[in-house]
Amino acid sequence: MEVKEERKKYNAIDLTKFIMAIFVIAVHTYPLVGINNTAVLDVYKSIVYIAVPFFFIVSSYFLFMKVNKSDEDKGQEIITSYIKKMIKLYIIWNIFFLPMAIYEYNKEGYSLIKSAMLYIRGFLLVGEHYYSWPLWYLLSTIYSAVFLLVLKKKNIKEKNILIIATVIFIFACIMNYLSDNISNLEGISYNIAFLINLTFSSGRIFTGIFYMSIGMYFSNHKEKLTKSVLIILFIVVLIFSSYYYNDVCEAILGTTIFLIVRDIDLKDRKIYYFLRKSSTIMYFMHMIFFFIYSLLVGFDNAKGLDGFFVSFVSCMIFSVIVQKLQYKYDFTFLKNLF
Repeated sequence: MEVKEERKKYNAIDLTKFIMAIFVIAVHTYPLVGINNTAVLDVYKSIVYIAVPFFFIVSSYFLFMKVNKSDEDKGQEIITSYIKKMIKLYIIWNIFFLPMAIYEYNKEGYSLIKSAMLYIRGFLLVGEHYYSWPLWYLLSTIYSAVFLLVLKKKNIKEKNILIIATVIFIFACIMNYLSDNISNLEGISYNIAFLINLTFSSGRIFTGIFYMSIGMYFSNHKEKLTKSVLIILFIVVLIFSSYYYNDVCEAILGTTIFLIVRDIDLKDRKIYYFLRKSSTIMYFMHMIFFFIYSLLVGFDNAKGLDGFFVSFVSCMIFSVIVQKLQYKYDFTFLKNLF
């Protein structure tokens, strides 16, 4: 259990995680769907899409802080335990989201065999199904943690792990490009893009390796850049990404915002614990509330500011209820779920 002094140092991260969870809701509910101003939309996209990289880096950062404080064998046990926890979460949340997948397969008129094949592909290779898009984060985390554990067991240095992860990230970016531009490709490049779409859908599932390697690296190394330099870097890259958005900008922005807030010392208050727990609940629950809202108003009408507002408010009400139940009755199931 974390002592009070340790939590005080990371209140800024808790606050930022809550904000990033709001960004995730925005990504999936399209609050700006009626706006046609490309400049506004480009800035908006550059900001909200740093949420998941930030979550990857933070999770890895705290994981490897524990690992660094332990001996080698114990550290590997900590990573293994973390992987098992993520697998358990991934299976549980896939069960919760299963009705949505069934809804889509039924709506599209897919046969039982095709539905089963699509579900297996989504479960093992993509990490998402209909309206369960946030789950790819868990699957990517599992694969990434296994990758880091294997390299750790081989006693590969953290700098070299980060280099290897960077190479993988570059290939993931290439996969994303091919997948997004398949209609403009021909020959071998088209065949590769077709194979990517058929299996992993994109290179996204492999990006977690890079982000978790960043978190691992900074858990044991102090960067030399001052906060003012980091802020300037963030602003410059944000402006650039507003004109030419890409995966590299997303990675820089996510890493920079993490380094900025990591060492901000906010006075310890109970609200930060609430926000930290709420960010997790919001991340996993918002698509369920959005799906229900979509059923009520129609899937074509759900996207927009109304859908965002309903999803956010529903998550906050649900979060208050869940945390009160955890505090009053100490429900183990709710603790494991969130």
